[in-house]
Amino acid sequence: MTAWAQIIRTVARLISRAGVRVGHTRRDDRRSLPSAPVSPHDLLDDSRWLSLVTDCVALYEELDWSQTRSSPVLRELADHVCCRLQEILERSGVTLIADDATFDRQLHRVDTKFTSLTHKPNIVETLRPGFRVGSRVLLRARVRMYEKSSTQTGGDG
Repeated sequence: MTAWAQIIRTVARLISRAGVRVGHTRRDDRRSLPSAPVSPHDLLDDSRWLSLVTDCVALYEELDWSQTRSSPVLRELADHVCCRLQEILERSGVTLIADDATFDRQLHRVDTKFTSLTHKPNIVETLRPGFRVGSRVLLRARVRMYEKSSTQTGGDG
């Protein structure tokens, strides 16, 4: 079975677990979230919700990782599915980890392909967002850190 066939099966499984009718796309008929705000602690106590969200985050990460190894058409499809998963996760109470200025090892993962580590903990760019519920991090954001220019030497370290 190809990687894309596995992804499609995973999406179908997630959809069926969530009780969504396949082929039903009217926006006004989507299930709405409860009107009262739900605390992150309550969400984390709901094992079915947490299992579904964890599977969605894992699929998001798998699609993001596979984009670099795919054809342009499949990259576009993976990007679209990642964007939709991100929207769904945010609507479901998951907080996006993105666009932070300062690196935090609990929330961020440095992408060494794009980074020259220096003494400055500044994030230049978020390459892939992360996700968390309350204090529980489901996926750390992949970030590019401050890059030292090739003309800089020694300095204070």
